Amino acid sequence: MMRIEIEAACKEYCSNDTSCVAVTSKNDGSEFILLKEQTLSSILLTCAVHGNLKLENVLLDEKLAPKVTYFGLRPLLGKEAASPSESPAERDIFMFGEMLLQIVTCERDILAAICSHTFKHRSKSDEDDMAPPSQNSLHLQKSMFPNITRISFYSLPFAAIVVFTFTLDLLTFPESYNTPFSHSLRKPMKDSELSTEPIGHNLIKLISNLCFSVFVFSVLIFTVIAITYQPPDPWLESAPALTKFFTQTENATFKNDDSVLKTGEDLLAVAASTVPPALTINPITETVIEKSEEKISNLSLKSDCENLGAVNCSDPRVLLSVERFNLKTFKFIVFLEYQTPVSGSKSDECDVAWRFRNKKEKSWRKYRDFRRFKFGIGENCTYTVVYAGGWHSGINARRPRTRPNTTRSGGNLKLAPRIPIRDEEINDTIPTLGSDMNFREGKYLYYARGGDYCKGMNYYLWSFLCGLEEAMYLNRTFVMDLSICLSASYNPSNKDEGGKDFWYYFDFEHLKEVASIVEESEFLRSWKKWDRVHKRKVPVKKVTSYKVTPMQLKDKNKSTIIWRQFDAPEPENYWYRVCEGQAAKYIQRPWHALWKSKRLMNIVTEISGQLDWDFDAVHVVRGEKAQNKELWPHLDSDTSPEALLAKLKEMVQPWRNLYIATNEPFYNYFDKLRSQYKVHLLDDYNELWSNTSEWYNETTQMNDGKPVEFDGYTRVTVDTEVLYRAKIRVETFYNLTNDCKDGINTC
Repeated sequence: MMRIEIEAACKEYCSNDTSCVAVTSKNDGSEFILLKEQTLSSILLTCAVHGNLKLENVLLDEKLAPKVTYFGLRPLLGKEAASPSESPAERDIFMFGEMLLQIVTCERDILAAICSHTFKHRSKSDEDDMAPPSQNSLHLQKSMFPNITRISFYSLPFAAIVVFTFTLDLLTFPESYNTPFSHSLRKPMKDSELSTEPIGHNLIKLISNLCFSVFVFSVLIFTVIAITYQPPDPWLESAPALTKFFTQTENATFKNDDSVLKTGEDLLAVAASTVPPALTINPITETVIEKSEEKISNLSLKSDCENLGAVNCSDPRVLLSVERFNLKTFKFIVFLEYQTPVSGSKSDECDVAWRFRNKKEKSWRKYRDFRRFKFGIGENCTYTVVYAGGWHSGINARRPRTRPNTTRSGGNLKLAPRIPIRDEEINDTIPTLGSDMNFREGKYLYYARGGDYCKGMNYYLWSFLCGLEEAMYLNRTFVMDLSICLSASYNPSNKDEGGKDFWYYFDFEHLKEVASIVEESEFLRSWKKWDRVHKRKVPVKKVTSYKVTPMQLKDKNKSTIIWRQFDAPEPENYWYRVCEGQAAKYIQRPWHALWKSKRLMNIVTEISGQLDWDFDAVHVVRGEKAQNKELWPHLDSDTSPEALLAKLKEMVQPWRNLYIATNEPFYNYFDKLRSQYKVHLLDDYNELWSNTSEWYNETTQMNDGKPVEFDGYTRVTVDTEVLYRAKIRVETFYNLTNDCKDGINTC
């Protein structure tokens, strides 16, 4: 029926009554009802609901402003669109959400569109991949349904809040919405009523509208982020993926970085309480020197500075002048104690020895230096240092080394001699168990050899510290195998080599001081002796799985020996698996117990001392990483001699001492840098481990007269520590290249 015919029918139905309003729910003009204007207005203003929200009932005016039409007519006509289980208000909320999805997706039938897209996607995947149905199903699940589920999970709660708030406001204050019926049915108000409307009501309405707008905008932003961001979500994975998620364990694997090796003294500062009282020494400072000068203020040189052609090295003023000179020259050194100066090779020279520690080393170990000084006479007949020799130049002050007493006893443990030791700062004696009763009264944790034997040194340290900390946690003595298998990556022969002693690489003396340990062969010998002599065997608790946690063994097992066995296939036979999962909350690896070998640190000190502690260093990583273009595409070119020279000019001043810590095997690779710097490489100091060196003689004695190779691990250890002592340190993956340390896309 045309519009004119409908209007004529309305007039005829109302019989020309001006207060009559004819309402129809059909496009053909049928099913008229007769209402008075006031009656209709009263009904609509008393929480009437629309009942039939859809796109056809939302119109745009000439300014493109949306207008809601057909407002509340269906309930007035008695033609409820909602089902008996659904109220009109609930239907409005549902239809409003459907309208939002229709507008966003530009699809009238949302469900049909989703199903059509899903089956098209699956058909295309089957044609392209030609994979088994199970794999395609998994692929479809990961690509299509997680997105739909995320949209539902993230969007619907907020959409429900928005729709509910909007509907409540619409039903409560219909006069605030710009609809044709709200204008036509609103009762006319007088000017006096408009002018007397409370200001507070308008202010509250303005604030509420503003807050609601901010809320809707925040929900919109959050929804967009939730849809676009796709984190790994195990709840949206397949059943096998869920199984893997709930059964997986922490995997302590390592990417081998053989260029830098850190131990306890590189990671943690040493607290004052951990320093043995016998080694607590107040450093020599300017204040200490001034106090010493006050004590000898009554002493003076001969009148008129007579007969001062020969320097009296025993004069306290000579030592004070050396102490003040060293403090001014070596600012990175902590001077601990001095020996009385002795005469040098000439009358105006004295040799002085002292003990010191580098400020950048976090251990309490002391080192020794002795140098030759040439003196002159300054104002008021005081001694001044005219010239100072280099590292270990004062040979007359080098105190002859004595062999310390290698036997001592205390408590239940006794120390037996192993070999003659030349360095008085090193004590490599092995703790022993003493008598049979001492052995029987002890509590031990024994780790059998596992699958991480002959793996990289990172694996060894991670596993060894796990076992050591479990022994500390259980308050037991850790049975330690002092034999190390060095993996092929550290050996020139490119083969795994066993039989390496622990103290080749680590400070065994320090380990004994912070942890209760016993050597494996000593422990097994005492165990067998007890079982052979006594009828009652030693109580042993065998633990065959790493899944038995340290918490389960604590305070419940009274056995003398807890024997952990690692016979399962790899990687379940690795020691470090014991400290994973829940145990990680209780087992914190004691890195403070593991220091580098004092013998290797002597070499580090020797190199730094020959450079007068005044040098810069660059760490150049090449080797296998430079050859792997897939993971490190720019490393090779960024560490070429030309690129190194160009970049170092911006960070290191020319003609500085430049130490290069590197795994580059070719010695002459860095020759181009010698045009701008005094280049130093580890091989420049090979006399420190040659067959005439102190390190060679001591390690040969430790190895029953067999020479010990200065292998790849010892080289990296020395390189690392010299690098840490430089004034300016340039790193490969932070200064020289933009490649990531662990490979592409891992920064």
